[in-house]
Amino acid sequence: MTSSERKHTPFLEQVATHYLNKDIDLSNYCFVFPNRRSGQFFKDYFTRSTSAATTMLPEVETITELVAEITGDTLATPIEAISILYNAYKEIADDNSLQEFDKFIFWGNTILRDFNDVDMYMVDPEQIFRNVKELKEIGTDYLTPELKQAIENIFKVHIDSQDSDTLWKSVEGRYVKLWEQLHSLYVTFNKLLDQEELSYNGRSLKKAVQCVDKATAQELPHDKYIFAGFNVLSKCEQEIFKKLKQKGLAEFCWDYNSRAFRDDKTNQATKFISTYIKDFPNAIDETEINDFPDITVIGIPSNVGQAKYAFQVVDELVESKKIADVNNAIDTAIVLPDESLFIPLLNSVSDKVPNINVTLGYPLRGSSIVSLMRIVAQMHSRARREGGKRDFAFLKEDVKCVLSHPVIKSHYGPEATRLTSEIDNSNAYTITEKQFSGYGFADLFETIHDVKNEEEIECYIERIKHFVEKTCLATGQQCNAAAPDPDAEDEPMSLQAAFARQYLDVLNETQDVISHYGIPMCECSIFYLIDRLTSLYTIPFQGEPLAGLQVMGMLETRCLDFKNLIMLSMSERIFPRKYFSSSFIPVNMRRHYQMSTIEHQESMTAYYFYRLISRAENVYLLYDTTTQSLGSGEHSRFIDQLEKIYGVKMHFRQLNMKIKPASSLTISIDKDEATWKAIEAYRQEASGQYLSASSIKELIRCPLKFYFHHIQKLNEDNDDSEFMDASTFGSIVHDTLQQLYYPAELNGTGKHNIVSKDAIEGFIKKRLENCVVSNTNSLYLHKKEAELDDPLTGDALIVKDALIIFVKKVLTHDLDLLKKHETDYFEIYECEQQHELTLKLPGAKQSFNFMYRIDRADKIGGKGPLRIIDYKTGGDETKFSYAADLVDPTKSKLQAIMQLFLYCNAYAQEHPGEKEIQPVIYKLKDMDKSGIFYGTNEIADFKAEYADASPEKEKHNVNAEFVDEIDMVMSNFFDREVKLKQCDATQQAPPCSYCKFVEFCRR
Repeated sequence: MTSSERKHTPFLEQVATHYLNKDIDLSNYCFVFPNRRSGQFFKDYFTRSTSAATTMLPEVETITELVAEITGDTLATPIEAISILYNAYKEIADDNSLQEFDKFIFWGNTILRDFNDVDMYMVDPEQIFRNVKELKEIGTDYLTPELKQAIENIFKVHIDSQDSDTLWKSVEGRYVKLWEQLHSLYVTFNKLLDQEELSYNGRSLKKAVQCVDKATAQELPHDKYIFAGFNVLSKCEQEIFKKLKQKGLAEFCWDYNSRAFRDDKTNQATKFISTYIKDFPNAIDETEINDFPDITVIGIPSNVGQAKYAFQVVDELVESKKIADVNNAIDTAIVLPDESLFIPLLNSVSDKVPNINVTLGYPLRGSSIVSLMRIVAQMHSRARREGGKRDFAFLKEDVKCVLSHPVIKSHYGPEATRLTSEIDNSNAYTITEKQFSGYGFADLFETIHDVKNEEEIECYIERIKHFVEKTCLATGQQCNAAAPDPDAEDEPMSLQAAFARQYLDVLNETQDVISHYGIPMCECSIFYLIDRLTSLYTIPFQGEPLAGLQVMGMLETRCLDFKNLIMLSMSERIFPRKYFSSSFIPVNMRRHYQMSTIEHQESMTAYYFYRLISRAENVYLLYDTTTQSLGSGEHSRFIDQLEKIYGVKMHFRQLNMKIKPASSLTISIDKDEATWKAIEAYRQEASGQYLSASSIKELIRCPLKFYFHHIQKLNEDNDDSEFMDASTFGSIVHDTLQQLYYPAELNGTGKHNIVSKDAIEGFIKKRLENCVVSNTNSLYLHKKEAELDDPLTGDALIVKDALIIFVKKVLTHDLDLLKKHETDYFEIYECEQQHELTLKLPGAKQSFNFMYRIDRADKIGGKGPLRIIDYKTGGDETKFSYAADLVDPTKSKLQAIMQLFLYCNAYAQEHPGEKEIQPVIYKLKDMDKSGIFYGTNEIADFKAEYADASPEKEKHNVNAEFVDEIDMVMSNFFDREVKLKQCDATQQAPPCSYCKFVEFCRR
């Protein structure tokens, strides 16, 4: 790429050309850039701009490398720095409020940032920390939500409800002591760093200023330093520039040629750089840029959609010949201010541009192994010892999150599925670590029992490493980071194996630091440190950095120029995005000492944007028009500035996703030979196929669901639930009542049971709670018989009281009935007995095989109508006005009445001697509404006539009308010409919401 192909000469090419044209020996010059990428491009421009084959390349360094060269410092890693700071705090602290490392670490990172800024901006540490100490107006508004939560957890106070004075008093001076000790901590921290021969960035910069000040020109390693492409500088960097300039050893190349910089002195991008240019004049004379590129703004109603559309723009550039060489599209860049779009972008690569260079690398924190370990960390943080036991117990929901993670499912699928099934079946609230013994992933569930035992901590990290190594080997790759195969370095490695190898590096570093600095750890501290480290690593992609279409983040664009630019995430609140860092130093004090504030961030972002587009020819700015997450749905303020301040005529596109709704389709099933045979079986004697009240309900509400469930025999898998479902709740109530009214030993004997008033009262006092516990352990927790009396825990313990209340409601209602009827006993005919018969409803055309189970059949005092009782814990209604309503698919709450009418007819057929049979619903939520009512009349005998609610009080044989309605349903069912259709979508309350077969019919 030469300047003749470009409208504007790239900045780095201008720098290279300027110094080559001087015809001087550049071999001992040092060109200093903000980042390595700009140095690589500079070398390329320099090499291609020189005509002499023997010209020596000058030294090219970043500012960080220059400081390291001058000072000889080794920078501490983040984990080393926080460990040394913790040991420094322990030396000076005279209280125990933050002695635990996992409590200190939240404050420690804030302190490290403040120490770094104090040195980087050459502030007197004693003075500023004394000012901080004396500042009485400090309020919690200076704290991030994370730090506020840390204060609340450590000092047990609620910040939002207190003013600052009350806050400091409420923590009894412990937090104030930390403020008071900042300078002492700073001094001790630096002393310990000296002992370890380590430093941090701000300290090294401050030391570099001193070294440059003291050194003579001959003592410095280079004859001349050329600083190119900088914009916002720290005080230390300004001093380095100043002192090298005073010694005649520095020149400065500023990229300050955009029309936005020159014509608008209020532009945030010029806030700092305009001052620097006065102090450090520009060494190169640039040709003024008086225009802006051709800019197209594209609104896309999807965040990921931007990534998909970016390569459509690339295809446009190829087709219009705006990309000069499709095989080496180095004149084109896709810039990602939001790096989370990196993977969606890679999945959208166009085949029209064969070569792509990715500058970003894939962040380790976005890998599957790190996401798994974050879930494991959360699981350990919420684990608890139960009842003083040595072993920890994990929350069921956390365990299931781990077992369902893609890493576990892909490498330990059968084991994870089996264990998940066991956990679901047990319904236990917590899972002990012993239960994972023998599984391939057991290492993740072992805990540290004694956090003061260094060997145990060491073993814990070794177990995590062991798990990662096993997982990596499962991919067929050797990933032992401690001793990689040197012969395999150039072999391609799967992404997952690369993640695993990098993660092992992190684990080894964590292990070394813990061992070296003697930091007391628990699982939470270890995972926190690991998580901090993973945020620093990326997995680099192999490629040629100076060839192909460039994909990079915003910081990587510094000093670089491209003919074609495609920038994503140009949404307000995304670009520019404000980053708020917690600090002990208030903002106003930072401004007084000229330290970094939000204004520095805003100036840098504005500079990056305007500088980047200044020499481009074709710019495409894509933004998300939706209002989800951080986005506001509006384009970036920079787009408004271009249009309204600089008068740039831009092209606007608004993409809309046209979604055509599918037309309504009713699925119907023909009764083919196999289906008809299955249906016919329901009215053939000895077929073994029976309809039940619940299956008839399904047939009424949705024949298609009946077909799936009962003809095709597809099971309705229960949804995973963290708590007891309504069905299990009802079963426990039923079984508890049966233990009183008709004990299991009477089943099948045909004997009646007499339950007296005294028996009911005694059951309430002595047996009720034990029966509820036993049935909960059996039906919900699925425990063995020997464990049925175990105390309940977790959600089962919470629900126990509700179960007892519901059972008591029934028993209290029954006691009231005995008092009302002036008797002292119930004669129980049966409870929960299964009946099978061919039901022949009186006057009906159809008969069918029917199976039913009555909750309870009794007589009060052994006389009166036989009551067929059904317990209902839900919202079923007990009152109806028309028999047709009982088979109306839109009135599902009346179908409990339909159920009881079926039971009464079936029981009457089996027991023709019973003259009066009364259907009764026990409505457990409101026992006062128990019974069944036709209009205002309680039905005392299902075969009798009752007056309706009309003024004429016309009498109806309700059962006869019911039989006509149910017979119509069964006639359609047994009519081969009538199809099995899905429910009507226009129903007021279609059953689709909770149907497990909804994915089949797409309703």
